[in-house]
Amino acid sequence: MKQILVMMAVVLLVEQSVLADENLIADPIFEKAVRKELKKPEGQLTVADLAKVTVLGLTASKSTDVGLKEVAKLQNLLLIDLSLTQITDEVLKEVAQGTEVYRD
Repeated sequence: MKQILVMMAVVLLVEQSVLADENLIADPIFEKAVRKELKKPEGQLTVADLAKVTVLGLTASKSTDVGLKEVAKLQNLLLIDLSLTQITDEVLKEVAQGTEVYRD
């Protein structure tokens, strides 16, 4: 029984260290929008956090086509607002499949 508990503790520690080293979102503009939606201004973002995002607002942001590719990490995203951005239609076709896009 002790061995099982020790093994479980080791697995949890390894998992936590991997999460701490892994930056799930590289683009700072995109990360800020995700944190705002999650109401999580600080701390490590996890895959579970990203799964909670269903709506994302990037209105009037300086988000780029490269940064928008991070949208693929939001598997439950239903709506994204890209009003007043410079995002191209080409990138939208790649990354926003199945997501409603609002553009003004």
